[in-house]
Amino acid sequence: MALNSVPKSREAIATVTSNDFLHGTVIALHSFLRVNSWFDGEIAVIHERLSADGQRLLKSNFPAVVLRPASASLSGALDILMDAEPSLTNRRDRFLSLDAFAIKGFDKILFFDSDTLFLDDVRDLFDRAEPLLVCPDSSTLLSLYRDRDSFLVNETPQGAFPHTFNAGMMRIGASCLEADVHQALIGALAPENWTGHSSPFTDQRILNIHFADEASLVEARFNLLLGTPPFPAPDALAFAAMLHFNGPHKPWHASWSAASGPPNPTMIAALKLWNSAQDSFLTHWHLRAARGGADRIYGD
Repeated sequence: MALNSVPKSREAIATVTSNDFLHGTVIALHSFLRVNSWFDGEIAVIHERLSADGQRLLKSNFPAVVLRPASASLSGALDILMDAEPSLTNRRDRFLSLDAFAIKGFDKILFFDSDTLFLDDVRDLFDRAEPLLVCPDSSTLLSLYRDRDSFLVNETPQGAFPHTFNAGMMRIGASCLEADVHQALIGALAPENWTGHSSPFTDQRILNIHFADEASLVEARFNLLLGTPPFPAPDALAFAAMLHFNGPHKPWHASWSAASGPPNPTMIAALKLWNSAQDSFLTHWHLRAARGGADRIYGD
């Protein structure tokens, strides 16, 4: 190595998937690679019980994918929590993001949910030095507060976080990837921390509590929330780096438009962008098959 040279940062991206979310996962990954052609790191996909067909789909289209079953410590803690609080069972997969903090061998990891769509380069997130970069959640965007224990909304700052973040995008730095951090996050799954809590939040509650003093907010355009107030105006899409279809209605659900209420111009425009990315992925899939699985598709 030449004198004074700077070693290349070891970078990865990560997401969580399931059989129900696989459709969204492939579009999220495809859209990321399409607008971040510089990226050549690992793609970590955390899952529990993803079907063999789903695993083959990911591996055949994204050769850099490393399928990461949920860690034994996380699965064991979730088993105990679900036994104690059965009402959380249908939200079990939401906790799998905690394993993003157990991925070793990297200086920086960009975690994003699988109901996302990338529209622009996010190199800036990797270039920054803060330990944890995140975007504001709906309560912060509405100038509301969340209680430090229940994570329910407070209208006053008394006993509340000064700001809170949405866990659908997190650029995680090396200091947050230490073993003790992951252990502490798993420890927060202890049933006594959840008894009597009515908040619908899962991993987001844990992460906001643990990283209250370390998380740095970046512009909302890196995680533009479409499913909760305040709903962005249509022109916000032109400046967004990542769209997040948070909430119950996902763009790959055929019944989306019928179930989601009155037409929303921003959502209609966002769905068109997602469907365009889906068309692009299908073209990519066929091109890769025609090339016999050749690695080089993105950045050609």
